[in-house]
Amino acid sequence: MKKPLLILLILAFFSCSKKEPKEIQKKTTDSFSITAVDSCEFRRNYFYPDTISEKERKKLDKRNPEIVYGFSKKNRFYDGLNKLNLFEKDGSLIEKTWNTFTEKAEQKGSIKIANVNYQYTIKLKDEYIYNLILTNKKNQIVLTKEFDFGHAYDHGFLIKDLDGNGTDEIILFNHWYIVNGDNYDIQINTIG
Repeated sequence: MKKPLLILLILAFFSCSKKEPKEIQKKTTDSFSITAVDSCEFRRNYFYPDTISEKERKKLDKRNPEIVYGFSKKNRFYDGLNKLNLFEKDGSLIEKTWNTFTEKAEQKGSIKIANVNYQYTIKLKDEYIYNLILTNKKNQIVLTKEFDFGHAYDHGFLIKDLDGNGTDEIILFNHWYIVNGDNYDIQINTIG
């Protein structure tokens, strides 16, 4: 008599146990990563000899930043960057064009990966930290990435297919000052 009662109690216990709800939204099969693949740096130096005039100093202060290291014409991104009118013929950076990209750090839009459109949002998380969130057509998050600009005071993003391969690159613009000079960095990131 005790065994049937024990079996009934066990069956009652398992039939009354709480069932876990099924996952409502399927996980996406899209898997991406962001990789920094290239960069260049420009600098405008403010260290001048004491012998120059104030007029000469002001002229030098307004000149375009000169390239320190970076892209060559053989680089696969060079033509795409050149079409953005970022560079003078001598390779220096056109600061006026630069400023158009750094005025809109927070943004939303469409990004193409292997000829498929996704949505992206770039939001300010902290004073110098931005979050990129990538979602698919079903509004599922397929990628999140944090970009930390350190203590730069001028930064921005551009989403564009620079090399014509059907996948947009994420271009970061970073402007900072140290030791008598303004520094301008451009970093190209690929998604794959």
